[in-house]
Amino acid sequence: MSCTQSLPALETRRAELLRSIADLKDMRPGSIVGAVFRCGKPGCHCALPDDPGHGPHLRLTHLVEVSERVCRLRPVTDTLSPEEKKRPKRSVGRSDAK
Repeated sequence: MSCTQSLPALETRRAELLRSIADLKDMRPGSIVGAVFRCGKPGCHCALPDDPGHGPHLRLTHLVEVSERVCRLRPVTDTLSPEEKKRPKRSVGRSDAK
Protein backbone atom coordinates (compact mmCIF):
# COMPACT_ATOMS: atom_id res chain seq x y z
CA MET A 1 0.00 0.00 0.00
CA SER A 2 1.40 3.42 -0.91
CA CYS A 3 2.50 5.77 1.87
CA THR A 4 1.33 8.79 -0.13
CA GLN A 5 -2.39 8.04 -0.18
CA SER A 6 -4.76 10.87 0.69
CA LEU A 7 -6.86 10.97 3.83
CA PRO A 8 -10.14 10.31 1.94
CA ALA A 9 -8.56 7.30 0.18
CA LEU A 10 -7.32 5.89 3.48
CA GLU A 11 -10.71 6.44 5.15
CA THR A 12 -12.38 4.63 2.23
CA ARG A 13 -9.92 1.74 2.54
CA ARG A 14 -10.53 1.51 6.29
CA ALA A 15 -14.31 1.43 5.70
CA GLU A 16 -13.82 -1.38 3.15
CA LEU A 17 -11.76 -3.37 5.66
CA LEU A 18 -14.38 -2.90 8.37
CA ARG A 19 -17.16 -4.05 6.03
CA SER A 20 -15.15 -7.12 5.03
CA ILE A 21 -14.79 -8.29 8.65
CA ALA A 22 -18.23 -7.25 9.91
CA ASP A 23 -19.62 -10.82 9.75
CA LEU A 24 -16.69 -12.53 11.45
CA LYS A 25 -17.28 -13.87 14.96
CA ASP A 26 -15.04 -14.46 18.00
CA MET A 27 -11.84 -12.85 16.79
CA ARG A 28 -8.99 -11.07 18.43
CA PRO A 29 -7.23 -8.23 16.66
CA GLY A 30 -4.04 -9.20 14.90
CA SER A 31 -2.43 -12.31 13.51
CA ILE A 32 -0.65 -15.23 15.13
CA VAL A 33 2.82 -15.68 13.67
CA GLY A 34 5.25 -18.52 14.39
CA ALA A 35 8.75 -17.06 14.71
CA VAL A 36 11.77 -19.34 14.30
CA PHE A 37 15.23 -18.02 15.12
CA ARG A 38 18.86 -18.92 15.70
CA CYS A 39 20.31 -17.87 19.06
CA GLY A 40 23.84 -17.30 17.80
CA LYS A 41 25.64 -19.51 20.36
CA PRO A 42 28.32 -21.47 18.47
CA GLY A 43 27.77 -24.72 20.43
CA CYS A 44 23.97 -24.74 20.05
CA HIS A 45 22.15 -27.15 17.72
CA CYS A 46 20.74 -24.18 15.79
CA ALA A 47 24.25 -23.33 14.57
CA LEU A 48 24.31 -26.48 12.39
CA PRO A 49 23.60 -25.74 8.70
CA ASP A 50 20.49 -27.95 8.33
CA ASP A 51 19.01 -27.33 11.79
CA PRO A 52 15.57 -25.66 11.77
CA GLY A 53 16.48 -23.36 14.69
CA HIS A 54 14.51 -22.57 17.83
CA GLY A 55 10.76 -22.26 17.81
CA PRO A 56 8.31 -21.66 16.51
CA HIS A 57 7.53 -19.10 19.19
CA LEU A 58 3.99 -17.85 18.66
CA ARG A 59 3.50 -14.09 18.57
CA LEU A 60 0.33 -12.07 18.29
CA THR A 61 0.68 -9.07 15.98
CA HIS A 62 -1.84 -6.25 15.73
CA LEU A 63 -2.78 -4.95 12.28
CA VAL A 64 -3.64 -1.27 12.61
CA GLU A 65 -1.61 0.15 9.73
CA VAL A 66 -4.49 1.90 7.94
CA SER A 67 -5.89 3.49 11.12
CA GLU A 68 -2.42 4.69 12.15
CA ARG A 69 -1.96 6.39 8.78
CA VAL A 70 -5.43 7.98 8.98
CA CYS A 71 -4.56 9.42 12.40
CA ARG A 72 -1.25 10.81 11.12
CA LEU A 73 -2.96 12.57 8.18
CA ARG A 74 -6.11 13.82 9.93
CA PRO A 75 -5.76 17.41 11.11
CA VAL A 76 -5.85 17.89 14.86
CA THR A 77 -8.95 19.81 15.93
CA ASP A 78 -9.15 21.99 19.00
CA THR A 79 -11.84 20.43 21.21
CA LEU A 80 -11.26 22.46 24.39
CA SER A 81 -13.93 24.91 25.50
CA PRO A 82 -12.87 28.45 26.49
CA GLU A 83 -13.32 27.45 30.16
CA GLU A 84 -11.04 24.44 29.76
CA LYS A 85 -8.39 26.60 28.13
CA LYS A 86 -8.38 28.92 31.17
CA ARG A 87 -7.68 26.12 33.67
CA PRO A 88 -4.26 26.39 35.28
CA LYS A 89 -1.83 23.77 34.12
CA ARG A 90 -0.13 21.41 36.55
CA SER A 91 3.36 22.41 37.50
CA VAL A 92 6.06 20.01 36.41
CA GLY A 93 8.76 21.86 38.33
CA ARG A 94 10.28 20.80 41.63
CA SER A 95 8.48 21.57 44.85
CA ASP A 96 10.05 24.09 47.25
CA ALA A 97 9.00 21.96 50.24
CA LYS A 98 11.90 20.14 51.87
